[in-house]
Amino acid sequence: MELTIEQALQQGVAAHKAGKLEEAERLYRAILQAQPLHPDANHNLGLIAVSVNKADVALPLFKTSLEANPNVGQYWLSYINALIKLNQLADARTVLDQAMGKGANGDGFDQLAQYLAEAGKSDVETDLTSNTQDPPQDQFQLIADLLSQGQFQKVLDKASQLQQQFPNSALLYNIIGSANKGLGQLYTAVESYKKAILTKPGYASAYFNMGNALKEQGSLEEAIEAYDKALGTKPDFPGAYNNKGVALTERGKFEEAIEAFKKAITIKPNNIDAYNNMANALTKKGDPEAALESCQQALKIEPDKFLTIKNIANILKDFKFTKPKPSLMIAINTVLDHRTACRPKDLGPAVISLLKFEPSFIKLLKHRSAANPVKSVKSVTENISDLSGLRLLLKFMSLCPISDLELEAVLVDIRFTLLSCISELSNSSEILLFQSALALQCFTNEYIYQQSIEETQKAEQLGHSIEKILLSGQQPSPHATLCLASYKALHEYEWCDLLIVNADIEEVFSRQILEPKKEIFLKSNIPVLQEIQNKISLKVRQQYEESPYPRWVNLEFPMHSVTIPKFYRMMEIKPSVALENNIDAHNILIAGCGTGQQSIGSAASYENVKVLAIDLSLSSLAYAKQKTDQLKITNLEYMQADILDLAKLDKKFDIIECCGVLHHMDDPMVGWRVL
Repeated sequence: MELTIEQALQQGVAAHKAGKLEEAERLYRAILQAQPLHPDANHNLGLIAVSVNKADVALPLFKTSLEANPNVGQYWLSYINALIKLNQLADARTVLDQAMGKGANGDGFDQLAQYLAEAGKSDVETDLTSNTQDPPQDQFQLIADLLSQGQFQKVLDKASQLQQQFPNSALLYNIIGSANKGLGQLYTAVESYKKAILTKPGYASAYFNMGNALKEQGSLEEAIEAYDKALGTKPDFPGAYNNKGVALTERGKFEEAIEAFKKAITIKPNNIDAYNNMANALTKKGDPEAALESCQQALKIEPDKFLTIKNIANILKDFKFTKPKPSLMIAINTVLDHRTACRPKDLGPAVISLLKFEPSFIKLLKHRSAANPVKSVKSVTENISDLSGLRLLLKFMSLCPISDLELEAVLVDIRFTLLSCISELSNSSEILLFQSALALQCFTNEYIYQQSIEETQKAEQLGHSIEKILLSGQQPSPHATLCLASYKALHEYEWCDLLIVNADIEEVFSRQILEPKKEIFLKSNIPVLQEIQNKISLKVRQQYEESPYPRWVNLEFPMHSVTIPKFYRMMEIKPSVALENNIDAHNILIAGCGTGQQSIGSAASYENVKVLAIDLSLSSLAYAKQKTDQLKITNLEYMQADILDLAKLDKKFDIIECCGVLHHMDDPMVGWRVL
């Protein structure tokens, strides 16, 4: 069976890690034949070239991966390291500046910045250590490569060997500190940074790195002191001001933090991280509107920066506007355009409260009442024309159920008027845009809107009319198709395969026909533990087979995935020794995954994990599987199973997540004991 691109990539990475470079190269090149710009395949092929001393071959591969996805820090690190290997130090500095200008940060970038700065001080760029106690360029570069690849133990092994030859190298102590920090050995990292400073007093980079380790350790006052010492040696160090501001924010010293961020921005005006961190401090201070303004400044620098988009989403959760802010509509649209920035429903209060300050919205709500609904073609056309100008409203309608009674009443009226006057509608792009959004809203909210017997009958008549048109070999008008789609999902009609998709109905066609059909196919490939027998489980299963819940489009991913041991440290939970020491992939069970939001979120949140998600409903599992494939999550598998039968799986897991499930059972404690 032919491999998918995702499967080929997984196998290529596995071969690469196992040292089977020829096999890995073959798989990466196969991917590039199908997708020449595939970022991971280009990058990993470049790594193979570097490993066999062909950095010149790697450069265009790294460049292609960067052009395809400039938001991956590792791509930048690999490109810069290849330039250094080729002794193109001026180009390496330029690319490093570009990377950091786009918000790249971390120990790997700090070490490269220090390395290139040291190189700039040398009379001859190729000889960094002619008058120092540091290793020569080629030996240091090997360690820098390992550090940038996250191979921290190998960094420690190599650096320890070099220390026998260069016992007083501050550079080695600094990089050993960074490797220990990467391994989570924060106390040891701090001690290494102290030795670097003893060897080289006033070593700004070591003070800065020590501050980072202390901050992660929770020693915030000591971290702030370390950043101050870095700034005492290097007053124009924007990273030190920025990270000091982060530590001050965690200490609750918001005013001081904001001042630190402002200094970082003064030194480096395009400092996206400082703007975002300042927004965080302003939010915690209780000034969300100022925080949003800070995020807007960051968006001006880089409109597609995921950190900024995530920040805006976090600020807007459960936030209600008390005055008009029309400039924020574009920013919120940007957030909603990202599939993994937030769950759109979390922004509901903010979106609706902001829209209610819009003149067209105010006018519509003012003139609409229970005694005076929207009923004529003229009135509905005028209303839709006004609402179609609010692209944020149409976007939000297409993504999640809207729980606002005033707006719901308006949409119910408009839907019925469109149905009643469908033959009178002009060929208007504004009306079609609105109809598409309305059909998606109704599909996502499970067609919950109230309708009269008369309305139900008219919708049925419209369905019969469309069927006759299709059976005669013609196509219904997009207005008619979209109107019907706001009353019943198109895939439920036997004639749906006769519809020809066009731009006007494309999104509705995809969500209401193509995706449900794919879910039917996916059901047949989902493994089944055994036939479900428990009576209560069967009833629960039947409910969710009829209607997978909830339907969703976008999902919130974390900014960065973390290892399970690091997650435990962050949550201040002490894991078992076996879990802490397990270097293989950790196994997670999602017991009752529904339509996949929890399972996909977990698979994306942790590094080096394998997730098995189970549920009673094949319909829910198929929905989850389709979303998993769309989001390119590869460490997640699904199975139909009853929690009560899991003993037959004969498997143990490091972590089990179970939320909103056990209370469905006849005896929840029986399910708990099985888990």
